Amino acid sequence: MQLSALKGMGINDFRIEALPDRLGNLTSLETLRLVRCKRLRHLDFSDAMPKLRYVDICDCPLLEALSDELGNLVSLE
Repeated sequence: MQLSALKGMGINDFRIEALPDRLGNLTSLETLRLVRCKRLRHLDFSDAMPKLRYVDICDCPLLEALSDELGNLVSLE
């Protein structure tokens, strides 16, 4: 399924340890919210999300650090 026009995504109470690689295909994504992802440990971003402006992370206690690729998100505010 192609979701290249998706502008916002919220992941709530989901049991993931890392974001799926396929999120890099969301070239129009502007907002990403991660809430109560209790197992989330890794957040790797790629330059494949050039329009990502907002990242909201809340209540993800195992998340220790963001990836070095955060600098690739040139539209991040």
